[in-house]
Amino acid sequence: MTSIAIIGAGLSGITAARILQGHGLTPTIFEKCQASGGRMSSRTSQWGSFDLGAQYFTARHPRFIDELGNWIAQGIATEWLVTPYQLSSSSRLHTQDVVQRYVGLPHMGAITRFLESNLDVRCGQTICGCHHRDEQWWLENTRGEAFGPFDGLLVTTPAPQAVPLVSASPRLAMLARKVRMQPTWALGLAFTQALDTEINAAFVENDSIDWLALDSDKPGRLAQPQRWVVHATSDWSASHMELEPEEVVSILSEQFFKLLGVPARKPDEAIAKRWRFARGNLDGASGFDQRLRLGCGGDWSHGARVEGAWLAGQELAERMLAALQKEG
Repeated sequence: MTSIAIIGAGLSGITAARILQGHGLTPTIFEKCQASGGRMSSRTSQWGSFDLGAQYFTARHPRFIDELGNWIAQGIATEWLVTPYQLSSSSRLHTQDVVQRYVGLPHMGAITRFLESNLDVRCGQTICGCHHRDEQWWLENTRGEAFGPFDGLLVTTPAPQAVPLVSASPRLAMLARKVRMQPTWALGLAFTQALDTEINAAFVENDSIDWLALDSDKPGRLAQPQRWVVHATSDWSASHMELEPEEVVSILSEQFFKLLGVPARKPDEAIAKRWRFARGNLDGASGFDQRLRLGCGGDWSHGARVEGAWLAGQELAERMLAALQKEG
């Protein structure tokens, strides 16, 4: 049976694996983290869940709109009826935003957890080497363990991490090398005594913060205690990338209280998550080497959105199937 290795268990990798499996192939996903989902994953604690990565998603492409309908029917996604504010240090505007936004149920990570059922997902596996010989692929992890052979390889990691993994194809390595991905520090704050504010989501014009949301106000979430998520700007995150999480909590929470116009207080829980590769800068540029049966892509290659991650997975799977069919 034809086997395909996939590196990265975010939405792109899982989507590709489902399609390949549906066509009778055997995909195996390798993920360096201890859980799947990538930036669609959520952090769960005694206070409830925090969507520290993707805050919501939209649907524009007809194929993704159809897929979203399936997710809603399965009870793993729903519309988030919210009209974000526009905030700055000197103004507060409740916009007439009419964008339809969607979230996972009961948290963003539920989507990939549902989609990965019946897939072979191997978490805690940091793949550091991909070797092509005798028309097959062999993988090696950081512990020196080998996996293979595989008939094809798809790399759906962030572009900077993909570069050494696709080095067998100089063209794909060059494609991934061109991508400049920006970081984001994310902050999760829990309060048993709710903050007194009418704001439940806001786009922010600020040197340090560009988004904040009342995560516990999203549909299907535990309403209490009150839980907020704050995203730092890419520029601020880049210049403070190596701060300790406690320092990030201190700096960003101070700005958070000022933006909301509420007295500062100590949160019952504070989490800081560093996303080194949060936002990419290509659109529609997944790469595929038919001779090697090697592909790379992700949200970074399709507009840096959840929809883009799904479309990238679709494209990579379809190109792999086409390559195998041509050879067969």
